[in-house]
Amino acid sequence: MRKGILVLALLALGCNNQGQDIYTMHDGVSGVEFVFPGNRQLDVPVGSPIYVSLVSPTNEQALDGLEIRSHAGELLPGTATLSENKRIIRFEHDGMKPGTGYTIYLNNGIAQEYTGPIASFQTRRSDLVAEGGFKVESMVPDPMLPFLDFSTVRILLTEEVLGDTAITGNSFQLRGPDGAQVPGRLLVHGRHITFDPDVDLVPDARYTLRLTADIQSRSGSDLNAFETTLVPQPSSPRGQIKVNLASTPDEQSILTGNNTNRLNMQSALLGKSVLNPAGEMKAEVADAQKHQDILPMVVRRDSQLHSQSLEIRLGGEIPSGLETGDIQITMASDMNGYILANPFDQESGKAAVYLVMDVYMNCENGLPNVLMNQQIQQVQAVGTVEVKGNSMILNVIGTLELGLMGIDSGTIEMVLQMGTPEDGSMTGQNPDPPELTGSYPQDNSTSFHRGEGLVLTF
Repeated sequence: MRKGILVLALLALGCNNQGQDIYTMHDGVSGVEFVFPGNRQLDVPVGSPIYVSLVSPTNEQALDGLEIRSHAGELLPGTATLSENKRIIRFEHDGMKPGTGYTIYLNNGIAQEYTGPIASFQTRRSDLVAEGGFKVESMVPDPMLPFLDFSTVRILLTEEVLGDTAITGNSFQLRGPDGAQVPGRLLVHGRHITFDPDVDLVPDARYTLRLTADIQSRSGSDLNAFETTLVPQPSSPRGQIKVNLASTPDEQSILTGNNTNRLNMQSALLGKSVLNPAGEMKAEVADAQKHQDILPMVVRRDSQLHSQSLEIRLGGEIPSGLETGDIQITMASDMNGYILANPFDQESGKAAVYLVMDVYMNCENGLPNVLMNQQIQQVQAVGTVEVKGNSMILNVIGTLELGLMGIDSGTIEMVLQMGTPEDGSMTGQNPDPPELTGSYPQDNSTSFHRGEGLVLTF
């Protein structure tokens, strides 16, 4: 493998994560490989399914040991089913309560000897007026996710924004060391504000992010003013890799047991429909020597995935005579990703990955486009990364929440498998011979776990 892929793949398997908190609360839970939604994940759509992927097969009798409880102790009713390989549990329900914290518990020997909580998450709010006022609830990057020169700023608020009150350079400011507003693309929808700079920021310079009280919510509240200082870390020299969606959409996902590279759409208006996205994206990967705990990467805005035409059937049953034509999914801002050590099973050889993106969805034909055309912000996806031969494979799952002409809403369960080419090809080949510049573990290290991989940096 060439430089970028070798560094990324081996680091992904061997990174020594210290304190990463976005994705799980338990380091090395015996028998568990993956959980969705991720631990401490905020803003989870209420229709999101729940998955627990196990290291070893379990049995149907043990499924009663899976419990999802609100933080008030209320049990979430639903049905747990087991995949064909007996290693993936899917929990289906009629919808979680908005703005509610939930915890996933394992009992009955589902995951070997482990009993107890494995992940907690918070569902998306639906209240027009938030208890505690209109304020910033969270931001990516945060103290656990590094802010780099190629990072996009994503802010989650407690109430929905009145869109025309968030104005670049006025009520929303990201100012550089010289006091000038950073030019960029501002996206505002619902409770989400995303700012994607047009040009990468200057490493190690001080930037001021400021949201003023001139930003208003739909309820008429003024925002509690917010200000913070951001200092982007350097990402160069970067590796560049091609990432393709897998060409075998009938292959089963190792995270869900369902077919990969499918967007499973469900709403009362459209019923159940399936989209099969395809395409290629280029990812830029930060310098592995500078980011050995968490490895950031970016896919640039305007990258696209395409899907086949979808027949519009009302309620999923009644033909409407309309087809969407080709459906395009476009990155509305730079997609940021983070690769880190697997916080569950340390023996599987899989790293963890967290992605966050903003997307436009539109279709070719006019009338269906009125229904489908929309902006979906701050979509989160979690999953695993592993190396097979000369290829790095990412498996991720996320949930998108749709609004359909203001008369209906729906969810899309996104199950994707992405991989680098088998030949390890990447852009920007370096003609210089490789030189070993670093390794993990370091010489004479005594804290190396046998489940971790080796890192050789060239």
